[in-house]
Amino acid sequence: MNQKSKTLWMGNIDTWMTKSYLLSLLNKVNIFPIKITLKISQGKRGCAFLEFPNQETAEEVLNNFNGIKVDDLELLFNHVKTYEEKYTSQIIKFTVKKYIYNYIILFFSYSLEILIKRYVKKN
Repeated sequence: MNQKSKTLWMGNIDTWMTKSYLLSLLNKVNIFPIKITLKISQGKRGCAFLEFPNQETAEEVLNNFNGIKVDDLELLFNHVKTYEEKYTSQIIKFTVKKYIYNYIILFFSYSLEILIKRYVKKN
């Protein structure tokens, strides 16, 4: 298993749901997170972040319970991206842009230098 977080994202959370309700719902199917963090925007569906004792437990919950229905609520889980996963692509894009920009500047500087030398030779 690659390096994944021991925290899972859980979607499909209604605005009225509390941590206690989620915990009782999850306990019905033997899911026992050690920490629940709710993120609900006003008037919109939200999500929760469930922390487990280790990565293996989180992976087991994701593989065995994603998509099942409990009390008419479909449980949706996904991995939480690590900091590296979240920002690596942005860092790569920035680095590539930086090298392209430097190459373009170098190319135009060199071209300008050649033009100046030619002009000086003629005059």
